Amino acid sequence: LDRVTISDGIALTEVSGQLAPGRGLAGGFTGRVNGSAPVSGEFGASDYGTAVRVTSGDAGAVLSAAGIFPNARGGTLRMTLTPREAGGYRGRAELASFRVRNTPIIAELLNAISVVGLLEQLDGGGVLFANAEADFRIAANAIELTRASAVGASIGVSLAGLYDMGSRRLDMQGVISPVYLVN
Repeated sequence: LDRVTISDGIALTEVSGQLAPGRGLAGGFTGRVNGSAPVSGEFGASDYGTAVRVTSGDAGAVLSAAGIFPNARGGTLRMTLTPREAGGYRGRAELASFRVRNTPIIAELLNAISVVGLLEQLDGGGVLFANAEADFRIAANAIELTRASAVGASIGVSLAGLYDMGSRRLDMQGVISPVYLVN
């Protein structure tokens, strides 16, 4: 397929795959997020419909191309979306070994407090996170981030809250832990 629209602003292009009907769709696919970042995925049956697993060898490119997090670079991505009985989806995303560039000055200062963070800033690579994970729910008009965290040698972040897709408003709360290995 030339284009599969996922949501407003997110589409897969150059999509190819093999699907088999049954209790739910089954099979695999490949494509590019908004024409740039390559992803692959699998469909499988679940209790309430078809579940989707998406992977990429360049998590930063996927997040940037989707317009979710334009300053992410590199890393790997694994994401699973499972239909819920009440409608919508339950999701889990896992990222490993990615960097965030052009962070707000306060994050750069907190990162620079640690020796590792200072070295990361001096080489121009941005803040390095060893891993990040997020659990979320997708409803018709909102995404609820039930638990998210990102951990690096120099900084740790945790977050939870709601994104209202209609008004494009965030209501999030979280904690930033500088010098994460010590704290």
